[in-house]
Amino acid sequence: HQDIQFWPHTDFSPLTIGVYLDDVDPSMGPMGVIPASHTGNLYDQYTADGQWAGSLSATDILELDLDEVVWLTGLAGSVTVHNCCMIHGSVPNDSPKPRPLLLQTYSRADSYPISNIGANGVTGRLSGTVIGGASNQSVVVEGRMILGAPDWSQSGAPTIFGSQHDEG
Repeated sequence: HQDIQFWPHTDFSPLTIGVYLDDVDPSMGPMGVIPASHTGNLYDQYTADGQWAGSLSATDILELDLDEVVWLTGLAGSVTVHNCCMIHGSVPNDSPKPRPLLLQTYSRADSYPISNIGANGVTGRLSGTVIGGASNQSVVVEGRMILGAPDWSQSGAPTIFGSQHDEG
C-alpha cells in the first residue's frame, strides 16, 4: 500500500520512521519497500465496488517489479524510513515471534492534513506539534491527484488494520 491515501496532506513530504523493538529476520515477514516508487503512480486503494481496501489491487501489483522489493530486516533498534508515496508492505510473519515496529509519521511544517479525509479526522494529544523550526501560514499544494480513504472520524469506518485483516 501507500500511506498518503490514509491521511492526505497538501504535499507529499510526510514520511514514516519505524523502529524495530525486537530483532527482525526474513522469517518474520519484515516490511518491504520498492525503492523510488514514491516518484511513480499514486494508486486507488478501493475495491472495484467502491469499498475501501487500504491496499493495491491485484491488477496494480502485477504492474510492479516485485524483484525490486528490499526487505527491511534488522536488529532491535534498527530504523526504517519511507516516504508517504512509497509502495511498502509485509508478508505474513511465519515465525512464532512477534514483529513489533514502532511507527511515527512526520511532515514539513507547511504540509497540512486535508480535514476529514482518512485518518485526518482522528487526532491525538500531539497531532500537529511542530518539533523543529517554526509553524507558518504558507501551504504547499502539489499537482498529483489521490483518492483518499473514507472519513475515519465517523463511527464504523474501517481502519487500515481492519481493512487488511478482512482481506484474509
